[in-house]
Amino acid sequence: MLIEVCGADGAGKSSLIDRLRRRLADTRQARAYERVLRSDGRNMLEWAADSTGEPFDAGQLDVVVILDVLRQAHGDLHLYQRNPTSHAFVSFYHAALLARLHRSGQQGTANLRQLLTLLPHPDLSFRIMVPADVALARLRERAKGDTLLAAPDPARAAAAAATSWAAAAWALPYQQVVLDGTRPADLVADQAFEALRGLLDGQPAGGPASSGAS
Repeated sequence: MLIEVCGADGAGKSSLIDRLRRRLADTRQARAYERVLRSDGRNMLEWAADSTGEPFDAGQLDVVVILDVLRQAHGDLHLYQRNPTSHAFVSFYHAALLARLHRSGQQGTANLRQLLTLLPHPDLSFRIMVPADVALARLRERAKGDTLLAAPDPARAAAAAATSWAAAAWALPYQQVVLDGTRPADLVADQAFEALRGLLDGQPAGGPASSGAS
């Protein structure tokens, strides 16, 4: 299965993925991987901008990031779709790209939105919701820190990020299972695993806890 786990930084995505991978291995003897999608193109543009002092605009950066994710998705992520024994968890995917467009002010750019329609749909999408202040507090506790903490006003940046995720959810062409990230991590994993197990057993993963387009 191709499984999207999304939410603001500090929502608990990595914790959830770790727990779901262990449960799949223990209860289903299934292979489960976390696929980290990176944008080498964006890194090159940022290097070029630093070297010349001429930054690229948000639209140019977004194009490169989306194309990099598309390339990786069609390279091998699509192989996990509807696969009952091999599972790939991705956190920087369709919903994250939509949220990125909202934060950069590019959400109304038709060409960029059209590119996103080319992404293979995840078999299951989880969105972990936490208030902006909770996410920010968690980021401050991390040893590695986070780029959001370097913003001039981290609280305002965290609130903007939360708004972008909510807006992205309504624009998705598939449903999401919404998880309350303020609950203990094991309870969040329990809810997510029930949805995943239901999908593997042939039951719909949607229901009252889901949002997005059908």
